Amino acid sequence: MATDIGTGTTIAASSGGSTFASGIKVLGFAFTDTFNRNTHDMSSMGTTGGRIKTIDDTYDPGGVDVTILFDPAIVPFATSATAVTWTITFPGNETMIADGWVTNYPPNAQFEERMEMTFHIEFTGSITGTLMS
Repeated sequence: MATDIGTGTTIAASSGGSTFASGIKVLGFAFTDTFNRNTHDMSSMGTTGGRIKTIDDTYDPGGVDVTILFDPAIVPFATSATAVTWTITFPGNETMIADGWVTNYPPNAQFEERMEMTFHIEFTGSITGTLMS
């Protein structure tokens, strides 16, 4: 399989007594502000040429929106206030691993359409895994 397409990407949750329910069919991922570092303008009235900027030493790990087929008979994940370790595995077995919380999970049921749910995982701390090395 070509590694330039997302087909085959999976997500798993572990730790904190939670696991991502089996039988859930993932439709897609959309990363939000992942690895966002703030920059600061350090220019002054005496600056000439281009502006002088610095960047934060730490980054905001951001999060990910995960779209799944919604099955009302399956509770897809625990929604406790305890962070869970999430592992996203891309085609080619590259991984991203981060702790995070599910912060919203609205199901969507439309007339004559498949039922879907897009939930957001807000990451905390460092992101690790083979994709990060």
